[in-house]
Amino acid sequence: ELDLDSTQTDNQIAKKVGLSREVVSYRIKQLEEAGVIDRYILILNSTKIGYESFKWYLQMENVDNEKLMAIIHEFKEHPYCVWATTCAGRWDLIGVFFVVSPVHFKEISNQFLLKYNRYIRETSFTIELDVYHFKKKYIWEEKLKLYETPYFGGEVRKTELEPEEIRILIQLCENPRQSVVDIARKTKLSADIVRYRIEKMGKNGLIQGSRIQVNNAKMGFESYKILLNTKLISEEKEHSFIDYLNNNKNVCDVIHCLGNWNMEINIDVKNSVEFHSIIMDMKNRFPEMIKSYDLIQIFDNYKHNFFPMGKVLLKKLGKR
Repeated sequence: ELDLDSTQTDNQIAKKVGLSREVVSYRIKQLEEAGVIDRYILILNSTKIGYESFKWYLQMENVDNEKLMAIIHEFKEHPYCVWATTCAGRWDLIGVFFVVSPVHFKEISNQFLLKYNRYIRETSFTIELDVYHFKKKYIWEEKLKLYETPYFGGEVRKTELEPEEIRILIQLCENPRQSVVDIARKTKLSADIVRYRIEKMGKNGLIQGSRIQVNNAKMGFESYKILLNTKLISEEKEHSFIDYLNNNKNVCDVIHCLGNWNMEINIDVKNSVEFHSIIMDMKNRFPEMIKSYDLIQIFDNYKHNFFPMGKVLLKKLGKR
């Protein structure tokens, strides 16, 4: 239930899972303290407010653990970095940046390279065109009810956010499980205004949903990313492929992109044997579609916030 909608109250979850509110609150707290639940994530479609997504891959060299952590810290603190993670394979570090233009991303990457160029052997980037965020169906073995798939993408449109909406989104992205009353207190707005603004941002497609980020190691799972080059196929065949991936309980995200590959698939599995089985089934079912692919294993997620630029936007409004 937390992965379907993290904004649900403990009382709402209790009714659905057949436990008391007190037991649900206790269990959630235990999962948080044990580190099974890393964080709660509010999913935004930031193309609605003028941002496109650039994903930057870095291969490092001459880097000890101390220097790597310093570089990761730089990503974590960057006001336009949405996601930062370490990985194994061809790439060592990945960062996702929401930017207003390709020139904006060039400025960000150049500033970083000027500072850390001696530690970087190779980089590559993709532009994320659309992202389908599937639910973690491997947590719940029974068939899930139908749900809306949170989505990022579409034409970039510049829609100005109101100051109240910026303040609300900053709070929601820090923790979507905060109550309306808590957000109202922190933003110095009335609960009615907070509730209205959240509903409005949901209706216009900016707020797409919420999910949990789990610590896969503690759950006994491993995370992989498939970097896939596909052949030119019909739109109908591509929809069939997306449906196939959605029906696979281990697939968490599907991303269309521009770059050295044109699709990424995020998969959580129990072990490499299960992962290999999924790869082989995919190749057997869609042999005419897959041209080539590369694999990386995802380790620690150091940042995941769909609205890191919130405080920058507030400062800009304050200067007007």
